[in-house]
Amino acid sequence: MSAQGLPAHILALFTPRPPPQHLPPLVLKKKIKLTGAADYVDMLPSETPPAREEWESPLQRKARRHQEKLARHKEEIKELIASYDPHKDEHAVGDPFKTLFVARISYDTTEKKLKREFEVFGSIKRVRLVYDQKGKPRGYAFIEYEHERDLKNAYKQGDGKKIDGRRVMVDVERGRTVQGWLPRRLGGGRGPGRQGKPSKKKAKLLALQEKAKKEEGKEKDGKEKDREEKKEKDKDRGDRGDRDEKKDRKDRGDRDRDRNSKRERSRSRDGKKEEREPKEKASRKEDKKDRDGKDRDDRKGRDRDEKKDRDDREEKKGRGDRDRDRDRDRKAEKKAKKRSASSESAERSREREKRRRKQQQEYVNKNRGPGAAAGGGAGQSMFWDGFQWVPRADTGNDINANRKNRRLYVGNLPYHLGVTEDSFSKQLYETMRDRGMCNDPNQNPVLHVWFARDKGANYGFCEVASIEETERALQLDGMLVLGVPVSIKRPNDSVSPMGMIGGVAVGMQALPGGMLALPAAQVNATSPIIHINEILKVDDKTTKDDYTDVLEDMQEGCGQHGRILGVLIIRPEHANTRPGLKCGDVYLQCATTDDATKIMRAMGHRKYDGRQINMSSFEEGKFMAELKPMM
Repeated sequence: MSAQGLPAHILALFTPRPPPQHLPPLVLKKKIKLTGAADYVDMLPSETPPAREEWESPLQRKARRHQEKLARHKEEIKELIASYDPHKDEHAVGDPFKTLFVARISYDTTEKKLKREFEVFGSIKRVRLVYDQKGKPRGYAFIEYEHERDLKNAYKQGDGKKIDGRRVMVDVERGRTVQGWLPRRLGGGRGPGRQGKPSKKKAKLLALQEKAKKEEGKEKDGKEKDREEKKEKDKDRGDRGDRDEKKDRKDRGDRDRDRNSKRERSRSRDGKKEEREPKEKASRKEDKKDRDGKDRDDRKGRDRDEKKDRDDREEKKGRGDRDRDRDRDRKAEKKAKKRSASSESAERSREREKRRRKQQQEYVNKNRGPGAAAGGGAGQSMFWDGFQWVPRADTGNDINANRKNRRLYVGNLPYHLGVTEDSFSKQLYETMRDRGMCNDPNQNPVLHVWFARDKGANYGFCEVASIEETERALQLDGMLVLGVPVSIKRPNDSVSPMGMIGGVAVGMQALPGGMLALPAAQVNATSPIIHINEILKVDDKTTKDDYTDVLEDMQEGCGQHGRILGVLIIRPEHANTRPGLKCGDVYLQCATTDDATKIMRAMGHRKYDGRQINMSSFEEGKFMAELKPMM
């Protein structure tokens, strides 16, 4: 067959492949002859190898160090026990048989407070609260009474007494009264003392453990019973083998006798059957008559029972209807009482609203110009204010138009100290008058105060006469009312003009004849350094902790309103080196002058430790040259 005339892709199938590539033969390396280790045994040393060092794991090392530490501690305890003598203690004075030991005392409790709490059991001669070497309380004390009977009363009734939030434990002094007694630090002590009930979690765990123990005991008893029964069965099998042959022979004889007796009974039964048939037919007829009579009696009894059940159901249904009617009447009475209570509350709310509107109108009439109209015109529109239809006045003169901007939110009210709406209104007016925040010092700008007592909350709302006075009153946030700082803010629904304080733009002076802006809001810092005059009263009792507390308060309180780089408190050693400095003054180094302005405006009107904060700017160059090295 010729391949001529075939297409190219078909001819490519018959094209021969290229010849394989020629590769040189592989050259194998000569293998190394391996020999045994017998030839090298003579070269090994014949001496005994050294003993192997034991390696100690980290856990073993930790356990060893723990045991060594315990042994050292025991030796130290022995030495302390040998030198312990409570009769030689210079602090242990007084009669030990009249001295009461009080433990588990709060670290905030003082000797004065402790004496006041335990004086109820009798007159106290001496109270000694134990402190450590650093001057911190150890949590226990000794109280010496005048009479021994008072000690016994305190010992019986004082245990578990709650002082400063902790329940104390009392005991007699045992160091000087009990021979051989040792304190707990030397391995002795009274013991755990008063113990409360176990927690719910612990009680549940104990119950589960007891239940598991009971189940284990039951399983053990069951297994022992099974073993005993098995042993008894094995014994029975051994005795049964000997008895089986005798029993088989006896059974065969019994079966033969039974078969013969059955045959005789069957023969006698066939003969007697013919005699019994007439008697059985007569007895069956009598039984049928008796059954028919019983069926009739049963049907009558069932009818009586059904009738009685129907009567009982009808009676229960009537009783249920009466119960439902009584419940419905009770619910109606409760609803009527609720409606009466709500109506009384609504009546009180309406009375308060009437008083508030009357005060508003009096204020409007007093501050209205001579050319203002006394009443609305004939074509004046009306609106419903929630209580009645009143004429719609011009928004420029209507005091209700800007009421949202004149309301203040008052929080953290001290109800428990007896604050009322009238007392709060009076204190707010006096504070605003003393600080020059009132438009008219002789007129109370607080129109109405309402506390949310009915809702069980400690907040309320206050309405001020004008927007300017409202803006100034916002600066009184944190004002102390009966010793408690009260929060004064704007309500959530208020609309305050942005960038305005007291009706005047921040940083600008009021026009002549206009409203006086709040002095704290007009303060502008001239440098990033703020000088606070005598924030801390320094005397002999002032400690390092007092300085630390002031430092933290300045960083937290002032740091919320501006960035602070450093705080310097003038101490006695600073005042001695530089005569011009005054102890208790504080210098704040702010990041910028704007931060200093914000801090002075926010904190300049407040009080610290009952004293008014007095802030002023300080020269930055003088601070960096003289006071910065002291920080």
